[in-house]
Amino acid sequence: ESSLLEARLTRARNWNDDLDSLYARLAAMPEGSPEANQLWTEIQRHKQAIAEQVPAGVQIRPGGRGQIVPRGRR
Repeated sequence: ESSLLEARLTRARNWNDDLDSLYARLAAMPEGSPEANQLWTEIQRHKQAIAEQVPAGVQIRPGGRGQIVPRGRR
């Protein structure tokens, strides 16, 4: 059971790192630019894919807040 939990935590960390990277790229783009809008859509698709893989019964926050929260301030 501990190896299963470790695998889930590793996957969650990878998802978090991927999203952090995408949000960092977004923050470096001019707001409202076509590239930023395209990346925002990509982020939303990525979050939806993550939500589809989360086990049943686990609650996740809905997306769409549009805020970038620096690490350590969550």
